[in-house]
Amino acid sequence: MSDVVQEIACPPDQLEVDVVAAVLFDGRDMLDGPAGLLNRRLGYGLRFLLDQSVLVRSNHKVAARWVLFHGWAAGCPERDSDLRRLLAELLRVCRRAGFERIALAAPEAALVKRDQWTPALAQAASGAGVSECLVTYDHSYLHDHTGPVF
Repeated sequence: MSDVVQEIACPPDQLEVDVVAAVLFDGRDMLDGPAGLLNRRLGYGLRFLLDQSVLVRSNHKVAARWVLFHGWAAGCPERDSDLRRLLAELLRVCRRAGFERIALAAPEAALVKRDQWTPALAQAASGAGVSECLVTYDHSYLHDHTGPVF
């Protein structure tokens, strides 16, 4: 793994970076997972097409200065080449916006494939000229709210 990419155990809304990015594969992602968490923390009801990227100024509930929601209409990549293309595009969008310290809030689908996602992110980061790239697979904030509270 590249020195630029570092795995960190921290919920996505607590990452102190220039921008935290969340990937969206379908409409449910805006309600669940990292994108859903960031969307709720920002107080937005963001809706957009899955082939768009939306950059939003953060608020006091998200530690990063900016939040990027990056839509990927092709769905969660199964092949390594598709995953590398997705992550390279995501980092390119961040770099074009002027960000160098970037965090990826890995989607739930990446949890079982982190041995695939982290090296692909390292390869994309080295090609994008990113100075720091954090990735969090932390989904500890996802817990069942339906049980009894004592």
